[in-house]
Amino acid sequence: MGMPSGQRDSRRARNPGARGINWLNDGQPERVTITLETDCLCRLLGEHQLYVEDFSCVDESSRSCVRKLLLTLLSRMGREG
Repeated sequence: MGMPSGQRDSRRARNPGARGINWLNDGQPERVTITLETDCLCRLLGEHQLYVEDFSCVDESSRSCVRKLLLTLLSRMGREG
């Protein structure tokens, strides 16, 4: 499942950011578990600051919520574009 626009932000493409950097330098796993308010997630996805291929949902409820957010973003894009 990709972002609705199908294109990544060009700033991100040029600057891959933190990938490959061991921030903790202590051998800890490279994944963290966080929670976000749905409005924040929607804003990040809508502004192309976060992409669906960069995260995964840990439960069906979260997966369903993300699906609904993506459908909302797609419908907004359809009305604007």
